[in-house]
Formats: sequence, structure tokens, C-alpha cells
Amino acid sequence: MLLNLAYLAVTNAFAALRLLPMSDRDKDVEILVLRHQITILERQLGGSRAKVSPEVRVFLAALLVPLPRQVLRRLRLLVRPDTVLRWHRDLMKQRHARACRPKGPGRPRTVRTIRVLVLRLVRENPSWGYRRVHGELVALGIKVAATRRVRILGTTTHPTASWVAQAARNLVMDLQDAGATVTYLVRDRGTKFPELFAQILADAAIRVVLTGVRVQRMNAIMERWVQTCRYELLDRILIWHERHLLCVLREFEQHHNAHQPHQAMDQAESSTSTGMPPELHRYDFRQAQGQLSV
Repeated sequence: MLLNLAYLAVTNAFAALRLLPMSDRDKDVEILVLRHQITILERQLGGSRAKVSPEVRVFLAALLVPLPRQVLRRLRLLVRPDTVLRWHRDLMKQRHARACRPKGPGRPRTVRTIRVLVLRLVRENPSWGYRRVHGELVALGIKVAATRRVRILGTTTHPTASWVAQAARNLVMDLQDAGATVTYLVRDRGTKFPELFAQILADAAIRVVLTGVRVQRMNAIMERWVQTCRYELLDRILIWHERHLLCVLREFEQHHNAHQPHQAMDQAESSTSTGMPPELHRYDFRQAQGQLSV
């Protein structure tokens, strides 16, 4: 495919050079002849579709997508303008899919020196649990695993630009209160996001990254969370009003951040809570095991 695409690019480049010495009259005549030939070809095809190879799709999409929609609809093509735009969207999906594909299965391996340090801490402090070991590593500035936390900024039946801007302000204040550092914010291309939204986040040193058109994999974590929230919560509860919705979402947010196991983390829970009752945190399992063995 790459060789065919390179061949198309070279041949059309020479064709463009051939058009330079031609006058406008000669070009108009050639355009009329080509349009008439396309009409004859359409009559011969009848209701069947023209077969276009992948490399030709790439070449046509690269040439025609920059044109405005109105100009594109006036062109005489063997395919519809919407088909050309669909080809371009498919190419963008394939590009982002290749870029977002992980290099290896699962989480990346921990550095060997950190593994040695963790084993040493466990060996020298047998009474420590994994929470204490994780806390000591954080105190040393060592990040072992990342946690995913969800923050619901609010609900509304009519999302406007001013409401979205206020949600951005609330997010910045929440991050400052929590002492968290955020570098990027991924969002879709919705029209409800005003310029003020990006300015508020830029003042907080947060860069806004836009997802591709119909490329959900660029924000796969939140897409998966929305699906989980819909299947496990909203499809099972009858929501009465907006206040009820916000209350239910807050409780589901707390459950997700504190107790729900995550498949991507090998069924581990969030680092904010072990998901066990408070009395089990102070329970000595080693002593209980010794008493049971006696």
C-alpha cells in the first residue's frame, strides 16, 4: 500500500507540473471533458458502486478533506462527499489506534531497584502491611502505581458555556485544595466548551487535549467509567429530579474511588481505602492465625 501511495503521489505531482504551462481556457476544456467522462462512467456503473483501493482512498481524502463542505458537494465525483469524509475519519481512527496501542500487555514492570527496596522494607519490618510500605515509598518520592479517581463537578439539564466555565473553576479549586498536580485534561470536541474554559485551565498550568472526531479510545478511561455508571447505576435506579441525580452520583463516586476494585489494577482498590470495615484495619491477622493454630 505504501508503494502504491508513493506512486500516486509522484505521478500526480508530475501531472500538476504539466498543468503549469496550460492556459485557463485549456484547463476549463479539460475539466469539462473529465466531468463528461465521469458522467459516462456513472451510466455504465448503473446502481453499482465504484471499487476504490485503500491507497486511492488515502490520496483522495488527503486532497479533498481540506476543502469546505459546500465546495466539496459541488465537485463531480464517483463517490459522495460524505464518503470521502468517512474515509478520512477511518484513517484518523486507525492512526490513533496505532498510536494508543500499548507496547506490552498489562502494567509496565517496576524498576528492579524499587523492587529490591520494597522487599527490603518488608523483610526488615515484618509488621508493616502493604499500605504502610506504600506510604513509606511515597514519603521517599517513589511512585509505585497510579490510582484513578473520579470527580463529578455537577449536573444540569441545560449545559451552557457559563456553566461549563464555572465547572472548570470548581475543578481548579478542588485540585488546589487536594494538593494535586494535573498536567493534561482530555475532552471531546463539544460546542459547549467556551474559550474561557481553556483559559481557566491554562492559568492553572493544565493543558487541554482534544480528542479526535469519533475516536473514543483517546479518552478510553472516562468512556469506560461512563459505561460503568450507566450499567451499574442509572439503569437500575429511577431518578426523580436533578438533586436526586447529584446525590446518587456522589455516592457512586465515593464507591468508585474508595471501594470498587479495578480490573486494570489486578482487582485492586483505590489507595484511599482498603474497602474493609474500620475494625479490620486494627485487627492483627498474625495473632489470630496463631490462636487458631493452637
